[in-house]
Amino acid sequence: MASQFPSRTCYTCGYPHHFFRECPQGNGGSRPPATGANAVPTGPPLLTLPAPQSSATNAGVHVAGTGSHHYGGIPRANFWKSNQGKLDRVFGKLLADEEKEKRQKEEEERMKREKEEEERRAQWKKEREKFKEDMGVRLEQRMDKVMGRTKQGDSSEDEVTRLKKENEDLRRALLSGGESSHVEKLKKGLAELQTLVATKHTKEDEMAAIRQEIEQLRSSASARGDVERELADLKSELVVLRGQSERALNESQRWKDEAMRPGNKRGNIALSTPDATNRGTPRARWTDLGQDGADRWKAEYRKLQELRRADFAEVEMLKKKHAMAASEVLNLQKKMSELSAEDREAEKTGRGTNLKEKLEAVALRSARKGKKATPNRDGTKKTTDRSSFVEKQKKQLGQIRKSGLETLCKEAGLGTGKVDAMIDAIAEHRAMQAFGSFPTRNRETVVIDSESTQEVGISVDAHDASIEL
Repeated sequence: MASQFPSRTCYTCGYPHHFFRECPQGNGGSRPPATGANAVPTGPPLLTLPAPQSSATNAGVHVAGTGSHHYGGIPRANFWKSNQGKLDRVFGKLLADEEKEKRQKEEEERMKREKEEEERRAQWKKEREKFKEDMGVRLEQRMDKVMGRTKQGDSSEDEVTRLKKENEDLRRALLSGGESSHVEKLKKGLAELQTLVATKHTKEDEMAAIRQEIEQLRSSASARGDVERELADLKSELVVLRGQSERALNESQRWKDEAMRPGNKRGNIALSTPDATNRGTPRARWTDLGQDGADRWKAEYRKLQELRRADFAEVEMLKKKHAMAASEVLNLQKKMSELSAEDREAEKTGRGTNLKEKLEAVALRSARKGKKATPNRDGTKKTTDRSSFVEKQKKQLGQIRKSGLETLCKEAGLGTGKVDAMIDAIAEHRAMQAFGSFPTRNRETVVIDSESTQEVGISVDAHDASIEL
């Protein structure tokens, strides 16, 4: 008796011919290898019976050669391949539709572009024809004006007839008027000619006047450029003069401060520099002076030259005053040094009197009184003072930089070079100004070796040189 099995289906797809673990939809399409337990025959069954009316399940059927049982029913088809084929057909249809739509859009765009191009060509052709028509109308109108045509037609023959008639009328009027009318006409023509000649001369005179004005403007422009260059030169010269004047004023102020210093043993010396008059600002200001502007600028230039000469004279006067003050200061310094030496000797000897020394001095003075004075008796003392003055000046100049020494050399008229050579030259120059030249010579020549190995000879006149710092 055949046993009945319960009807069981797949939990995923509901198909009764495989288990859940063999379902292609449940396991992602992967199927385990076929074994004796899960082997399913692919061929048709050997025996097919109609389904029973009862709820009994299919009976088990033994298949020879397999060694296992299988459930009866229709064979299973390849579900995955059929679905994949459908999907491929749908995807191909989708691609074909998209390609068709794309080609349709491109065709529409191409037709639209062609239509726009045709419209543009038609518009251009229409405008071209309209332009040709307008140009033809204009040319016809101009030709009518040139050829003397009117709207009624060509009237050249009527014009010739009219001119001939007017000519005949004028000839009859001339012949009937007589000589008086002829003379009047000649006079009238002569008057017209005279008027034309006068007008021509007037125009020529006006042209000549205009040319002359142009030449004057050109000359005034060139003169203005020359005046501007002269003013630039004057400005540079004024800057130099101001610098010299400021240096001279500073020098005089230093001498005055040195003389008025409380600890100075030279005495109270008051030096005053004369105040310069207020000449106004030397700055040139350009104004529109017209045609005589060049003369005014020249007058202003001469005035500035006079001011420059006055400044030079003032500087020379200040230099002379400085030299006189310096010599006076040196003399006072000598006197103060002598007085201080005598005071020191008096302090050493005390307040008492040395009769022996006084008697010897009187005896020597009386013995020397009858003798002839020996020349250059005080030469040794003068030479000693000069050498000490030179050494003192060298010590002071040694504290000044090279740029300051070059400035002093330029102001004194000496050449520039090495520092030691410039110090020696300036010290000798000042010693010559303070003590004068030696009796055997009137000029002193100082040779300075410059950095470029060039020897420069400088002759300084003791009588013409001025005192310098």
